[in-house]
Amino acid sequence: MLERVDRVQLVVRDRGAAARRFEDLLGARPVREADAAYLGARRVVLALGESEVELCEPAGAGLAR
Repeated sequence: MLERVDRVQLVVRDRGAAARRFEDLLGARPVREADAAYLGARRVVLALGESEVELCEPAGAGLAR
């Protein structure tokens, strides 16, 4: 049985709008923003309980498309 999720990465069109939605619906809070070169994305990391949700907005060549 699944006991804990460390993090979930989601590719979204607009990380700011998606972050606001997660905040409003789930009470998530932003903890950091950073570019992820290997993903080719700009991302915002949200804390959700003990887990993190990474919202990745494509920003060039990379895995996030």
